[in-house]
Amino acid sequence: ILEMSKALVEYGVTAFCPTLYPQEHSKFIACISAIKDAMGKEEGAKIFGANLEGPFISREKHGALDPKFMIPVDLEKMKQYNDASGGNISLMTVAPELDNIHELALYCAKQGIVLAAGHSNATYDDMMEAVQAGILHSTHFFNAMRRLHHRDPGVVGAIMIYPNIACEIIADGYHLHAAIVKLLRRVKPIHKIVLITDCLRPTGQKEGKLMANHEEVYLKNGLFIRKDDDTIAGSALTMIRGVKNLVEDMDVPLEDALRMASCNPATVISRQIETGYIMPGRDADIVVFDEDYNIRMTMVRGDIKKIAE
Repeated sequence: ILEMSKALVEYGVTAFCPTLYPQEHSKFIACISAIKDAMGKEEGAKIFGANLEGPFISREKHGALDPKFMIPVDLEKMKQYNDASGGNISLMTVAPELDNIHELALYCAKQGIVLAAGHSNATYDDMMEAVQAGILHSTHFFNAMRRLHHRDPGVVGAIMIYPNIACEIIADGYHLHAAIVKLLRRVKPIHKIVLITDCLRPTGQKEGKLMANHEEVYLKNGLFIRKDDDTIAGSALTMIRGVKNLVEDMDVPLEDALRMASCNPATVISRQIETGYIMPGRDADIVVFDEDYNIRMTMVRGDIKKIAE
């Protein structure tokens, strides 16, 4: 995790939430604890707590995740996760259609954990009930969630209609068509769109056969593909490349693209009072890049972590 912190500043990242996927319970707890232990020891990008992508998600919409580790909502396990993190879970993906989701939402709200709808087969009504319970964010929009249909708006329809739900987008040109991003900008307030990478740990390596999340994958054209079934396992997108793609391929003004990569995600996890803006009183988290989107300098809390020669 600390190596990730050092590596990410090379790509203009000043803070991140390491993401964990569903796995055997004891390993999951150990990984959560490892994130807690790494916090405060960073030499690069700041760690803003854990991002749990499950395990209370839909087996029907498992995507590249292993469905055998997806479980019903379990408040006792949730408390174990939170205890292992030392109260440092920032974000958690859940399927709003699961039983006891309201009880989970109440607990997480008290703990300051943001719940996001994702890996979900929820109906439109399920999602709107989840909104009432306080689920106002969504994980990698359109991907691994119930599709939009004219007689069944599903999760996607609810997210697009309800202005207060923030949504994450993977702007690599594969996970979302450029036209979908353009459509989203017309229906969602710009401050509710969050740029993410969905990148796996081998990002930045040469194309070919690699190991990611303890399984063999192939990196080709910016995507990690699972060897077993050709499923997309993740992206090799970097944040600065995502900004470039938004501007050059998806007609997003640079100012808006930078908001999606900075103040918008900071606001989702309630970190906007310390970062995400260049303002008096905020951390001096500053990234300088040139006209070709090459990172020239990354500054974290006023300390220069990377500077181009």
